Amino acid sequence: MRRPLTLATASPAMAAAVAWTRERSRREQVLIAFFGGFLILTLFWFAILRPLLGVREASIARIAAYESIKTRVANAGPLAPGMVLPDGPLESVIVIQSAPFGVTPTGIVVEGDGVVVSLAGARYDSVIPWLASLEGSGLIIGDLRMTRAAAEGTVDATMTVTRS
Repeated sequence: MRRPLTLATASPAMAAAVAWTRERSRREQVLIAFFGGFLILTLFWFAILRPLLGVREASIARIAAYESIKTRVANAGPLAPGMVLPDGPLESVIVIQSAPFGVTPTGIVVEGDGVVVSLAGARYDSVIPWLASLEGSGLIIGDLRMTRAAAEGTVDATMTVTRS
């Protein structure tokens, strides 16, 4: 028949720790237990709870920033529908059309009857009204891919723009 597994028989190190603790007075054992518990709580706070609270605060701040952008875009008012585009090559028209919105295309490549426009680090609340303005002026935006950029509230985008 096997002997039951006790704290002292779990390992040689544990047996030595239990023997060392038993050699202490009752007062010392209580102090060791108290400071051991305090050490465990301190490690729990600094290693687990505090980093999680920091991530939570950062997430709340990001959500608030996105809600602010969403509200500003929604309250921007109607864009001037049916704007007349300047004459000329499509790539220069896009650059001219983007200037009032503070959007600067980082790359414009002519491809067939349209152009592929790239944006890097553009403000989201400027890009959306600019896209609406392009569509309102008669251009067709296709193949739009938009991803979050490194800075908060900015996006990277790639799109194909053609004349209607």
